[in-house]
Amino acid sequence: MIYNIYVRTIYVYFQVGSVAGVIAVVATLTLISLSYPFMYNSPWQIYLGSFCLPFIGFAFGYIVAKLFRLNAVMARTVALETGVQNFPLCMTVITLSFPSHVISKLALFPLLSGVFIITNSCVFLFAYLIVKKIKSIRSGDNDQPRKELHDEEQKTPEMELMFMS
Repeated sequence: MIYNIYVRTIYVYFQVGSVAGVIAVVATLTLISLSYPFMYNSPWQIYLGSFCLPFIGFAFGYIVAKLFRLNAVMARTVALETGVQNFPLCMTVITLSFPSHVISKLALFPLLSGVFIITNSCVFLFAYLIVKKIKSIRSGDNDQPRKELHDEEQKTPEMELMFMS
């Protein structure tokens, strides 16, 4: 009884956190766009560089992680962190190092990169989830983990959280 309440509470927190994350992404993109509207009047070279930067960061992180023999899950995590951390670090350095009248000129590339980092990360996440779902449908393993949950010896909170629907 207590075990089921614990798992359900975690599941509710997980769902609330997911919704809050989506709201935060939309709010961040909206606030960046409203605060710095000049960034959308950039030449195509700035757009191209800003678009490519997250991919370069993701690729660099993945390659280095594989060189250190991390498994695929850990390598993806390192790649995502490496690709995403460029934007906040750069904006922090610019904001703390330069006077406010210069920041608008210096922050153009990092701001556009930040927009592309957020959108590219969301696109990659949805693509990964779709591919994972398609693979599980093709392999016919959709209901197999749920059957295992009925066995009390194999039941863990992580498994219930992952397969609860």
